[in-house]
Amino acid sequence: MIAATAGLGRALAQSDPSRPALPRRAEDTPRGGGAGATAPAFPAPLGAPAMAPPAEAQGGTLNPDFGPDLVSDTGPIAGPTAGLPADATRGAVPGATLDPTLTGVLEPPQGAVAGAARIGPNAILQLLPVLDRAIGPEARAALLDTAGVTVPAPEGMIPEAPAAALHRAVRAACGRQAPGLLAQAGRATGQYILARRIPPLAQSLLKALPAPLAARALSGAISRHAWTFVGSGQFSARTPWLFEIAENPVISGERASGPICHWHAAVFETLYRTLVDPRCRCREVACRAQGAPVCRFEITR
Repeated sequence: MIAATAGLGRALAQSDPSRPALPRRAEDTPRGGGAGATAPAFPAPLGAPAMAPPAEAQGGTLNPDFGPDLVSDTGPIAGPTAGLPADATRGAVPGATLDPTLTGVLEPPQGAVAGAARIGPNAILQLLPVLDRAIGPEARAALLDTAGVTVPAPEGMIPEAPAAALHRAVRAACGRQAPGLLAQAGRATGQYILARRIPPLAQSLLKALPAPLAARALSGAISRHAWTFVGSGQFSARTPWLFEIAENPVISGERASGPICHWHAAVFETLYRTLVDPRCRCREVACRAQGAPVCRFEITR
């Protein structure tokens, strides 16, 4: 089965002459046992801040959020599109293409116009059903009104300020519940990414790889698409197991005694638990809100 999956990955890469051939790594051992598995080459510039989003992507009309969900702290979360407008469940992303080799999970459409710092709408949308279940639709609507936030369309990037305002309002209004609520929304965002942004064939290939190679490939893909979830912040993958976000706009100006980037940590953990190793856990070990220079996320297994 491993050989068949690896062969499929090789065929996918070789079908595109711009992709490098997949080298055979004799030292890599499949997670399921055995030797001689073929590992794909995933060019991923790790250890340096991700490139700024391409000019044509800013202000575009696609929703390239990463994300699917596992199990919440209080039980399973309804499907990744629960509570969202009907057109949030469309299978196609107008103008976008999926790349099953994961060297570019989602390619932005051509011809979009540059704009202000933006973030994917799931930073807001995936919080809505979580809040509805926790505090009720009326209280949720009042919270959005207090924060000055309107429900965005599921298509297209949105200004980062409303997303930050809603996350800040949740932390202020929900107290000790806030970390769990934001983590649930992060896991739902992760589930959305898995369900809508990473092709099943690519997911199968990652799951068949040894965990270190899968982590390298996934962290590279996350780095290349970081502009969808850090807005004006700067993301860097120091290693496949250590991420940093400088100037994280979702917590801009906040002060706290402990880490508060629960949404981001849950997104990373969901992707790694699903595609790399189900034992993976992501913990924020330093946070700008605590006075640290960057928000730092450590993934362990």
